[in-house]
Amino acid sequence: MNITAQTQIKSSEYPEGFLSESQVLKIQTVTKLSGSVAFSSGALPPQNGKSSVYHVSIAASDSTNDIDDATVTLNLPNSNNFDPTTINAAESGKVTYDRNTRKLTWSLGKLNAHTGDFNALRRLTFTVVVNPGPSNSGS
Repeated sequence: MNITAQTQIKSSEYPEGFLSESQVLKIQTVTKLSGSVAFSSGALPPQNGKSSVYHVSIAASDSTNDIDDATVTLNLPNSNNFDPTTINAAESGKVTYDRNTRKLTWSLGKLNAHTGDFNALRRLTFTVVVNPGPSNSGS
């Protein structure tokens, strides 16, 4: 989004006036990601040999301008038990997960202006099962 302004000065002595060149001000777009992790079930705190299930929620917002081809890439460390079937239905077809690199890619596509202000947040939710091993004991 741009704002273009031009200044003009006129007087009774010089009615034609003086016109400045156009000044262009570009309005910046601010995108934000926020996330939360909530314990769902299992061992709390996580314990060696016992599973702990966590609910993950990631929200995307956008301020002033539409953004095309938006992509979010996340690393899910210690998430060997990520189940893609737990992704919320609205976003399930837009997420890929590579088990080898533990990279989750969320293809948002078009993120509309004012998402999170006047339009609903784009939200990705899923669950992760964590199974700490002996090497994680005490950490």
